[in-house]
Amino acid sequence: MLLCGRHHTIIDTEVDEYPLFALETMKREHERKGAIEISLAQDTVAQGLLKKYESIVIINSGGNVAYKSPGAIQAQTVNLKTTKKSVRFNPPSDAIGAVAAMTSYIEYLIRKYQDYQKQDTEKEGSRKYTVIYSAIQREYGSKWQTIPASSFEDLVSFLQRRIDNTKVGRIRKSRGQKRYHGFEEHERRDDA
Repeated sequence: MLLCGRHHTIIDTEVDEYPLFALETMKREHERKGAIEISLAQDTVAQGLLKKYESIVIINSGGNVAYKSPGAIQAQTVNLKTTKKSVRFNPPSDAIGAVAAMTSYIEYLIRKYQDYQKQDTEKEGSRKYTVIYSAIQREYGSKWQTIPASSFEDLVSFLQRRIDNTKVGRIRKSRGQKRYHGFEEHERRDDA
């Protein structure tokens, strides 16, 4: 039987509950049902899986798992490679993400916030500096790239407040040190 990763783990860890004869019985009962009608949605999913079957890698050949029976390929472990594709989108034309200068400055402020959070050794965890994306989404209801360009100054103020409120930001502010540069200065640096 070909199982998904979750059920494969369950069967492997709960051997007493799923002995070999029980698995063989399940398989026979399933095969006894004969041809099964599937919906269009199920067909679409099945077609997608069939297109990707070439990416199946069989390692440690020794038995237990049969693929494309009869004349099956057998192995103890079957690894399925997935080619995860990242979804890229173009932001709306009136959004911050569509204006290169605004995008560059927001990315600069986010990096500055993350740098300051990384320097705070008292905070634990690797997510301490990635929460800025969630905070923006919570505050504005969308990813920063899709926020309207008319809200740019508001987003800049939000990020600058977050930077100022980090431990490093508070220390630098109390010493009168610069924590970030302004948008106009950023544009001049990019043009240079």
